[in-house]
Amino acid sequence: MDFKLRYSQYNERSILIEWPSIIDENILNDVLRFKTLVEMNTIKVLVNVISSYNSLLVIYGSTIDNVNDSVLSLKNWYANEEILPHCRRGCLKFLCVMKRNLRSI
Repeated sequence: MDFKLRYSQYNERSILIEWPSIIDENILNDVLRFKTLVEMNTIKVLVNVISSYNSLLVIYGSTIDNVNDSVLSLKNWYANEEILPHCRRGCLKFLCVMKRNLRSI
């Protein structure tokens, strides 16, 4: 799905990603899919990715030096569903996690 997301710096170590504030099962599925994608692609020291109904909070272990670069990476991952080469071995894990997440809905 391609929703119009809003990205903002939450604090010096995190970025908030927000989906439209409407009740839609597709939004929930998209949030869960993107959460898994971020967890698998992160090269920086990622501490946590917290999801709610229509948002993700991506928390890094250190200060974000360039917020624009970090947001651009997140936007590219979302737009392309891009899995970086170092994560390709994790593709099967990604699919299993997505299947499990969808079953729990």
